[in-house]
Amino acid sequence: YYPLWTEKDELAVYVDGLSSPDKYTLSEGAGEDKGVFKGTAAGLSYVALYPYSDRVRGGYKDDVLTMELPARQAYQAGSVAEGAFPMIARGDDTGGLSFKNLCSVLKLSLTGDVSVRAISGVARDESMSVSGTASVRTDYESIPELVMADGGSPSVTLQCDGVQLFEDKAVDFFIVIPSGTYRGGFSVQIETFSGTFTNEVEKDVTFGRSQFRYIA
Repeated sequence: YYPLWTEKDELAVYVDGLSSPDKYTLSEGAGEDKGVFKGTAAGLSYVALYPYSDRVRGGYKDDVLTMELPARQAYQAGSVAEGAFPMIARGDDTGGLSFKNLCSVLKLSLTGDVSVRAISGVARDESMSVSGTASVRTDYESIPELVMADGGSPSVTLQCDGVQLFEDKAVDFFIVIPSGTYRGGFSVQIETFSGTFTNEVEKDVTFGRSQFRYIA
């Protein structure tokens, strides 16, 4: 799975270890997996976070980048919610940056004759944070690891606002969730205008970084 850049995508770029980011905006490459971003700050070393967001907390300090994973994502047909799929890159001024995904994706393919209002992924272990404050070390060797802070929410909701299902053709929904092992499993709650359907997974499940988990 290769994310494609969208027009007006923005990066938070930390130049030469500064704790606050410069905003870089996509100037070329909309609809492609390679893009050109332009900003004002320049230096010798760069750490870039997608997406740029006012939810970034704590900025960048001591090789640790702090961010916020939203508790609500907006449905987007055929893809993850815009701005909900965090990626990180680092490098110097000699060439381009190669981004690495930080999260996993839960994909659901649904059929029926109802309209979906919202879909929630909920960790059965209520002490596990699925949305809220997260951090990642930028001095990783090959693979960055996202760490969720204590005190976040054990759930994340995809806001659908009435996506119509069909009995003869599945509609796909994508929820971005933190990678890691969900101790005791998780539940998926599908809210329609006539009620709520819940699917329980009652065993440990590991969601890998940059991987899909699929439920029909």
